[in-house]
Amino acid sequence: MIMSSRQFILRQLQPSRSYQLKVSEPNNHSTGNIAELKAAFVEKYKELGGQLINCSVNHIEATIKELIESHSWHKGISSKEFTWQDLPLGSFDDLGYDPDFSITACSGLIASTGSIVIECGPDQSRLASVSCQNHIVIAKNTQIVSHIHQVLKYINGSMSCIISGHSKTADIEKTLVDGAHGPKQLFLILLA
Repeated sequence: MIMSSRQFILRQLQPSRSYQLKVSEPNNHSTGNIAELKAAFVEKYKELGGQLINCSVNHIEATIKELIESHSWHKGISSKEFTWQDLPLGSFDDLGYDPDFSITACSGLIASTGSIVIECGPDQSRLASVSCQNHIVIAKNTQIVSHIHQVLKYINGSMSCIISGHSKTADIEKTLVDGAHGPKQLFLILLA
């Protein structure tokens, strides 16, 4: 059967319509010594200007609350996975207001580049990683891998973001501007 270009494209899009993002359980796909991978990732991540907060799972809400209070943020958005009652959070459906911060789940951390991989889908909008001035990503030590190909084989969705530091750009006069095309500050909360 010969297929038209339109039919071919529609057939390719069909699997993504039934796609469901699973952010509630982070991928556990670390290969190699976790301590060595973490040290390599942290070094590269800090070179990119990211801010790292180590935290235990039991103290995550208190850590985020302290971060919010220390920066005087008043309203934020988060994926449906994060529903803490004591934090000023809305959902991605409430983007009618201008949030101070966003919280997203992580799909993987790449040690060789210090990059963060985030899957986007119905439960976690790509807007969260680019629309707020302050972006908080929550990840586990076990999500650190050596190279990007190790994360990509675990990505289920059709769209992902690879974040390598906070947003910055420069004009022709070499004037550096932070936060021009995304978050001015990037925070990674790394759960032990």
